[in-house]
Amino acid sequence: MRKLLVLFVLFGLVACSGNSSNERTAAVSRAMPAKSMQMDAYQSFESKVANNERLVTYSANVDLKVSQIEDAKPLIATHIKEIKGYIVEENNKRIIANIPANEMDAFIEFLGDSVGKISDMKKYGSDVTDNYDDLNARLATLKKSQDQYSSLLKKATKVEDILKVEKELERVNTEIQRLEMQIKRASTSVAYSKVTVNLNDSVRGPLGWVFYGIGSFFTW
Repeated sequence: MRKLLVLFVLFGLVACSGNSSNERTAAVSRAMPAKSMQMDAYQSFESKVANNERLVTYSANVDLKVSQIEDAKPLIATHIKEIKGYIVEENNKRIIANIPANEMDAFIEFLGDSVGKISDMKKYGSDVTDNYDDLNARLATLKKSQDQYSSLLKKATKVEDILKVEKELERVNTEIQRLEMQIKRASTSVAYSKVTVNLNDSVRGPLGWVFYGIGSFFTW
């Protein structure tokens, strides 16, 4: 039994050195929930994986001048929901949202055309293709190890051997779960772009401030 374990460990080390590009597509279905797979954002991501395109995560920081922050926020929130994005953080003057990657540019254009005036905008990108492929290759190797340890467990008869195999199988299962979570996070970061919208009241002229002060007084 010990000889079998030694041979199996050696097999696992050799397998770890291999890297198959075909594992990218297989890992998508393993790592993502079925419901998420039906979303447009993930369908776009799947298409990139299937076509072996580079996987790039995008984020943007937008400074937006609006006439009234209280009016702008629900308008932005409604549009985010319409394009199947979601808000991850919000405070008095800031909204941070995950926007489907293929909708990010249109969303920023919407902010400038329908909500306020963009005073500054920065866009960032990061290529995560190599990291994503590496995670998938490691996951594929661990899946093979999982199957072979399960096979060894069925053949083991001594308690000592059973405990050793079970310990290794538990370690492999834990590592598989960890890698699947990493792949899911990487998938989400490509499928969705994080957009931070910083809201600022538009600069008012002297007369505008007078009416604003009068309105605030009566409101009080």
